[in-house]
Amino acid sequence: MGDKLHCFHFAYECTQRWDRLAPTGSDNIRHCDLCREQVYWCDTGDQVAEHARLGHCVAVATPDGPAMGDPCHDEAYREAAWRSRRQPRAFG
Repeated sequence: MGDKLHCFHFAYECTQRWDRLAPTGSDNIRHCDLCREQVYWCDTGDQVAEHARLGHCVAVATPDGPAMGDPCHDEAYREAAWRSRRQPRAFG
């Protein structure tokens, strides 16, 4: 996958904004109070792929500003992301 951030899409694109999420002890992780999940900032496609594999929500830079959501690269990533969730979430 390399550093190509455009090689994925969101299964769910969140309406929350990165700058309004609660800070954590890490600059690249914020907490969403709405869905009660951690959101991981990704600078590379490899980071997105790893967080997708783990079922994490991610945020990435886009020309229109940060986008956040539940990433899907292909069917294998989609299945791994959904299997790893313990309960359904409204926002991803």
